[in-house]
Amino acid sequence: MFASGGASQVSAVYASRIEPHMNTSVAKVAIDRSQEKWMRVLESLNGLRELSDSWDGQGAAAPTHLLIESAFQLALFLRGSGVPPPTSVVATPAGTVLLTWHGATYREVEIVAPYRAEWMTVGEDGVATHRVS
Repeated sequence: MFASGGASQVSAVYASRIEPHMNTSVAKVAIDRSQEKWMRVLESLNGLRELSDSWDGQGAAAPTHLLIESAFQLALFLRGSGVPPPTSVVATPAGTVLLTWHGATYREVEIVAPYRAEWMTVGEDGVATHRVS
């Protein structure tokens, strides 16, 4: 289900970013918490496969299995790249998958078609930037 060596790669990325004055046990806790959050993200994405059309009772389209697989692969890539786990993972009424990161800077990526995503970032100044990949 997961790419081989993914967890060790992520651990190495996070470990290299932990400030040098932190002791090993604090670094391990930070890595473990991040991995736990990423596992919940991947489980949430996998759970979206159970949705059927009108899952919200109002006619919402269910994401296709290929679209969910694309979101899953993107999540694995982000995790392996050292990106913190998203704050939320949801299906949208349009049948897409939305990952969001809430903080001083708001970020979202909406997987709108298999292997196609729209990205948005809203900075602290309130200015939004968009891109498509």
